[in-house]
Amino acid sequence: MPDEILTIETEKLYDLSEQYMAVMCGFDRDTKGAKKIRDNAMKVRKKIFDGTKMDFLLRPFTKECVKEDHFLLENYKIECNILSKVDLESVLGGYVFMFHAPMPDLSSYPVSEMYLADSWQTSFVDAGRDVLRELLLKKAKKEYKKELYITDTLAPGMFGIASSKVRTFFRFMDHKKIDLELLESGMMNPVKSFVGIFLLLDQEMVLSSMNCSECLSGHKNCEYCKNYAARWVG
Repeated sequence: MPDEILTIETEKLYDLSEQYMAVMCGFDRDTKGAKKIRDNAMKVRKKIFDGTKMDFLLRPFTKECVKEDHFLLENYKIECNILSKVDLESVLGGYVFMFHAPMPDLSSYPVSEMYLADSWQTSFVDAGRDVLRELLLKKAKKEYKKELYITDTLAPGMFGIASSKVRTFFRFMDHKKIDLELLESGMMNPVKSFVGIFLLLDQEMVLSSMNCSECLSGHKNCEYCKNYAARWVG
């Protein structure tokens, strides 16, 4: 299937991104200092990000692309150990996606504003992923005309996909359409970028867990928490 581009105005992400931003920058507390940080953050958001947009590159795929331990996308294999815990009969298909936060030139801004702008970009990535998930679920429900579910994000370094698999996504997605590239180092450029997969199911499945020992992805293979898991879980 060909890639699609979904454009979302950054302003539509403001409420959710502010929630992420509040936790990241510490202005979710009821103190005078926290209020000052929030006021400064809002000024930076308005000054730098008002009127910006985010493009999401999407590639729908069918249930035939989902195997017991991997995805087979355009003949490229992406191993994902969480699939062994998924009822494949419930899988209807899914979406591969990639996007990045707005990337204004921040070089002329004061250091304090650069820091807040950088934090906003991280928050936009988190909020963008959440909003995209809900939009795709809404679209799928309309198409299938029944109650459906969409998983949390399956992505390199998260839920059983090795971080090295980022390269594979770039082999079959037309990433240049959204000005996204993969550097020789394996890092994405712009740096505030994200690639992942959503699975569409006809029965609910919750992947996330607050307890590493209950993590469905297998904590020993998690690129982000393996050090924590090795120490506290074994």
